Amino acid sequence: MMKQILFKGRHCKNYVLAGFLILSLIIFGIVSCELFKEDYFPAYVSQAQAVKDLTSITKAAGLSASATVGFLQFIPVPAIQKTYIVLGLHQISGPPAIVLLDSSDLSVIKAFTKLPAIGKFAMLDMNGYIATAYEDQHVIRIDPVALTLNVFDPGTDDPPYFSQTGFSLYPLSATAAYLCEMRENDIALSIYNDNWSFSILYAQGAFFDNQPASQFSLLDLYYDGTRIYMALNNRYTKKGYILRWDVLAQFTSDFISAKYIGENAQQILEVPVSKEEGACITSAGYIVQFNDDRKGLGRFALDRDNTELDRFPLPNEFRGRISFAPDGSRWLLYDEQKGTIALLRPWW
Repeated sequence: MMKQILFKGRHCKNYVLAGFLILSLIIFGIVSCELFKEDYFPAYVSQAQAVKDLTSITKAAGLSASATVGFLQFIPVPAIQKTYIVLGLHQISGPPAIVLLDSSDLSVIKAFTKLPAIGKFAMLDMNGYIATAYEDQHVIRIDPVALTLNVFDPGTDDPPYFSQTGFSLYPLSATAAYLCEMRENDIALSIYNDNWSFSILYAQGAFFDNQPASQFSLLDLYYDGTRIYMALNNRYTKKGYILRWDVLAQFTSDFISAKYIGENAQQILEVPVSKEEGACITSAGYIVQFNDDRKGLGRFALDRDNTELDRFPLPNEFRGRISFAPDGSRWLLYDEQKGTIALLRPWW
């Protein structure tokens, strides 16, 4: 005969209470693990090759703890088969600085302080120097071999202005540097020859035959050694585009002699854009940050319209800067809230 066991009185209450506590701990454990994983160990940590506190970098560079990140990017130097991470820093009570970091472990290689105004990005220029400039007459050049600094006046009425994006043809024989920026009513291409002596400026007022340049934002410009890609955002239609020119002459012709940008392009794709308007083109694809219900970095094909290849999650409250190596082999994430810079392997 089966016996029925009933818990009565105080003992019953104790068992119920114990069961409730155990269940509560299990539920709390599940929720806590999810929160813990999201807030303290975001997905990008699993991709990390190195992580450094920004304060440790600024201290090693002899800068104040208040220094903030202006730009953060990979710059390959083919002549010495080396890639630097170039960190542009601004100080509240001091001049800007550029710090070169090792691209394998984020250690400080050398810091260049007490600089005049630095641009919004840096690039390898036509003579093989790491260069940047802003709204004054000076070009900041760093020798990537000797690790020496040269600040000079190029002696032109139109000194380079690193306001948005650009590229150089180094180490090709026809050495030149190209800076591209959106202005109020057009898109401008400035071409500089040897040692940043000014060559010429071209401006174009329309895209795709009937869309005025004033409607667009320039997101990125990528040169892979042969082809040139340009990423754009039409702020009125909320559509993004990638234009591709297969040779340099096609690209420059769109500024010099064409009726509109895109007339000589070999391909024009539609791609998504985000509210932040930030995007990056690498050899691995077009990468854009989303703040939708699948917050993260979306990677899209460079040869098909609106084709998402994969997405990488970011913490819900992420704020900072993200930069990719041109060949897509690595990427950088500066987490402003945590004050850390992470060197990461690609997720694809």
